[in-house]
Amino acid sequence: MQTRILSILTLGLSLAACAEAEKGTDGADGEDGTAGAAGVDGNDGDPGADGEDGEDDDGDGDGDGDGSPCAGATPVEITGLTGLPTEAMTAYYASDSITVESNAAGDLSYAVSGYGLDYEWSGDSFTVTPTTDMPSSQVIIATDGCTTDTFEFSVDAKVGNALLNIVHLYEGAPSVDVTLSGDAIEDAILTDFTFVSQTNYLETDARPYAFDLWVEGAVAATTDTIELMDQGTYTLVVYSDGGAPATLLIEDDLSELSAADSTRITAIHVADGIGQVDVWETVLGVALFEDLDFGAVSEAIEITSDADYTVGLDVDDDGAADQNFETITFSGLEDQSANVFAFSQSGLPFLFASIPTLEFGARLFPDPLPAPSSIASGTSTPALPVPDYPGSFVGDTITITDTCTVLTVEVDVDISHTYRGDLEVVLAGPDGTEIFLHDQTGTSANDVIGTYSSDGSGTLVPAGDLNDFLLLQGTGDWTLSAADFGYGDIGTINAWGINIGCL
Repeated sequence: MQTRILSILTLGLSLAACAEAEKGTDGADGEDGTAGAAGVDGNDGDPGADGEDGEDDDGDGDGDGDGSPCAGATPVEITGLTGLPTEAMTAYYASDSITVESNAAGDLSYAVSGYGLDYEWSGDSFTVTPTTDMPSSQVIIATDGCTTDTFEFSVDAKVGNALLNIVHLYEGAPSVDVTLSGDAIEDAILTDFTFVSQTNYLETDARPYAFDLWVEGAVAATTDTIELMDQGTYTLVVYSDGGAPATLLIEDDLSELSAADSTRITAIHVADGIGQVDVWETVLGVALFEDLDFGAVSEAIEITSDADYTVGLDVDDDGAADQNFETITFSGLEDQSANVFAFSQSGLPFLFASIPTLEFGARLFPDPLPAPSSIASGTSTPALPVPDYPGSFVGDTITITDTCTVLTVEVDVDISHTYRGDLEVVLAGPDGTEIFLHDQTGTSANDVIGTYSSDGSGTLVPAGDLNDFLLLQGTGDWTLSAADFGYGDIGTINAWGINIGCL
């Protein structure tokens, strides 16, 4: 017990001694702690004093200093349109000029909202071109830079109708397919359109057109764009200009003639390589058309229909025809309109007369024709049996390798047959043109032996016209075929030959 009390007293004395000792030096500051959260915003201060008023230069009381450029502007107002079509327009063709009437003293800027019309602006005036065949609603928006106004109107449109005759006088393309420009050949509007021919009138939409001419599956040329108007009648001729294709659109006059027994004639000069010409009636010695330039269309004249005309071309302006043509008659063509084209083939001038209202087109040949420059010939001895009826045609072919444009044709035949009145014999040229040489004539006589000639000098008279081969391509395969059309008789194509006079 005494021991424990002593220990406590000792500890108390020790602590008292420590309290009375000197203090030690302070230690280093510790690192700052993490920042505390932001305090709540204080109350707003009192409003500041008002600024000074701005100067009211424009006197409108708004203290806006120098003033706005639109201040006091009169609102723009569109009061109407002058020249707006009152009837349905023809689609794809521009209107006459239309003018925006307004109260504006200065220039306006315009915008439009609508569909079915293309606009062409010039100041306050514009034209519209319908691109559809239905009514279209439009809004014109006008502004002077400060104010804006709008004006609503509508335009009706229709697709017009026209008649178009296409004439193919372009020597560089013996046979063509025709499409609208850009279309595929599968969409051709004409196929196998042959040189020196016409379509006659085709009914079509009245609108601008361009055509692609296809030769052997590829586009060989594209025509110029032509414009067909509503209710118009036209002829489009494709011809050669320096060897390249060219086109000319002729507006055909189908109005009533002044005399009941007359025919209206228009001359068109598209003979490549031939300059200015005069067209003469050579029997009467009268100039029908004078000073007609290449690529030109004459003024129309009216001539008496109940007469024959022998036409010639004067190419050197000496008052006399240098090239005459076959006689042409207009009998039965009263109150008709004809286009007569001068064109070139193989360096020679020819005429083509076209009356599309009657689906009539005919080539007029030079008279006389020039003499052949060469003869291309071939012979064959096929000994080919011609079977009895009902047999089919059998044929034999001769190939002409010389380059040749046909002027004359002469065919020698040696065909034995026991009843030639049953026999048909046909000659086919390289382009597929076929002419009957013998057409079941001669009754019970035997054999067909002799010569057929295009100039009539042969010993046999052809059933068809060998001049149908004139100016066609003579180079290639010529085929002689025969067939029997009666029971009990047979024959043989023993031999045959052909002589072609070449231009």
